[in-house]
Amino acid sequence: MDINQASRLLLEALIERKGVQYILEQGYKILGNPIGIGDPSTKLVAHYRCIFDDQPSWNKQIEQGYFSRDITGSPSFFELNEKVMRNALPVMVDGAYNLPFRTITGKIKADNTVLAFLSVFEYERPFGEKDIELTALLCDAVSLEMQKAKSFKYVKGTAFESFMTDLLDGKIRDSDTVKDLRDSLGLNLKKNLYVMVVDLKK
Repeated sequence: MDINQASRLLLEALIERKGVQYILEQGYKILGNPIGIGDPSTKLVAHYRCIFDDQPSWNKQIEQGYFSRDITGSPSFFELNEKVMRNALPVMVDGAYNLPFRTITGKIKADNTVLAFLSVFEYERPFGEKDIELTALLCDAVSLEMQKAKSFKYVKGTAFESFMTDLLDGKIRDSDTVKDLRDSLGLNLKKNLYVMVVDLKK
């Protein structure tokens, strides 16, 4: 698909206001490969076709919704982050996320703030010469959709807020995952912390 066709498809998707997941589905039509979005706390925000038959360890993390320390602490992950933050356009790297195929990753930004990162995985077809530019278009479309969806909790939140909200909501139950996220965020959580909840409706 060429740039003009992709732009029209993404514009139509934005007009339809069906959310980030729908934008990713259109992105798959454009790029022909799986796509995932992660926030700065390494939480998986959304994905499309990111379960890979030959990658059970990866699939487990997709299902739990967070990336483990094995991934976020790896040299390839640090290299990916550095390249993405240095470049205006998405970057292509080998071996990102400890996967045996290439990845194109770009920033999703609003007002010079990084909201999330979008990755396209070279799993179903080889990357084409326009895929970096097409991924940039997709990042822009997702940014617009995230900004207009006021209920999307990761737009204005921080990595810390995302982590604490999911923890309090019971969405993170695995103790190893909690420890990995705590360490990656540099949090020093004590055992004697308590939460008080007040129902303002009563």
